[in-house]
Amino acid sequence: MKLLLDTQVMKAWLTGATDRLSAETIALLQDPQNERYYSTASIWELSLKEGMGASNVKLNPHQVVTELKEQGFIELSLRAATLWRAFRLSSRIQRDPFDRLLLAQAQQKGLKLLTVDPQMLQHELPEVLAA
Repeated sequence: MKLLLDTQVMKAWLTGATDRLSAETIALLQDPQNERYYSTASIWELSLKEGMGASNVKLNPHQVVTELKEQGFIELSLRAATLWRAFRLSSRIQRDPFDRLLLAQAQQKGLKLLTVDPQMLQHELPEVLAA
């Protein structure tokens, strides 16, 4: 399975706060058969929140990227087509622009987006998995 972590799942995974994740999610992330992706949109979101002092968990974006790569995660960069797709997604599905970017990437690349976001989960989208 090809998995894309949303920002909150990525933070929980990296900080060891796996009590926020289901046992199934932990198993999926530990399974070497699965391809695990992180988005540059999540790194951008972390950078913005760190810069504003809005994060309760201090993570250095550069160290986050280094750690994810060391763990075998694959970087997924933003492309113009992804930005356009995210723009076209209804804000009724997701108001958060970063979450719309992640959803657009998951749709384009055939990935399952792992999220703990209740707003994202309520729509039961086929590319979204509860983490």
